[in-house]
Amino acid sequence: MIPNGVDTRHFRPPESRAQARQAVRHVTGPVPEEGLVLLFAGYEFGRKGLAPAIEAIARAGDERMRLWVAGGDEPAPYRRLAERLRVSDRVLFLGHQAEMRPLFQAADAFLLPTSYEAFGLVLLEALACGTPLITSGVAGVADFVSEGQEGFLVARPDDPAELAATLERFAGLADRRPGMREAARSLAERLDWDEIWRRTRELYEEVVAAKSGAARTAA
Repeated sequence: MIPNGVDTRHFRPPESRAQARQAVRHVTGPVPEEGLVLLFAGYEFGRKGLAPAIEAIARAGDERMRLWVAGGDEPAPYRRLAERLRVSDRVLFLGHQAEMRPLFQAADAFLLPTSYEAFGLVLLEALACGTPLITSGVAGVADFVSEGQEGFLVARPDDPAELAATLERFAGLADRRPGMREAARSLAERLDWDEIWRRTRELYEEVVAAKSGAARTAA
């Protein structure tokens, strides 16, 4: 299997998270200095797990947590959910964002408790920006993620309790986050488009050689 690749030249870590947050302040508003920003992005809020993400924010009960939601799906049901759970002040709907890199760079983690994901580019783009993942084990990139290094994987993405426990675990690892950012970037570099192209070319060359050999044998 050859996975998708990512443009690690465009998607790259910021000089500092503080500066990155200042750069998106016109979109997100101010974030408390101690704020823990979780970024969610997708066009199918239901399948991507936005509802359990909001419920997990409420269950975790950590007032530092902020959830930024980017994407073009209908936000109204999820606004109501956030209001009902009394976390609407910590869940910010950003709408469609043509350029995601600044948001990846400003976030502490990329949260995507998806119920199905082949090999989402958005996950690779987050990694390339040095942003650890909190996603589900069904996501294709999960095959490359080491638990607690580039991020965390949840076995039941539709279970807010498990997701909340994972968020709490991440929140308690402030001293390890710099290392996780480095690990995230390192993983992305192994999946850079140049590397993926090299592997793809090698595969085509193997297929051509095998077919040529089979043709000579048949002759």
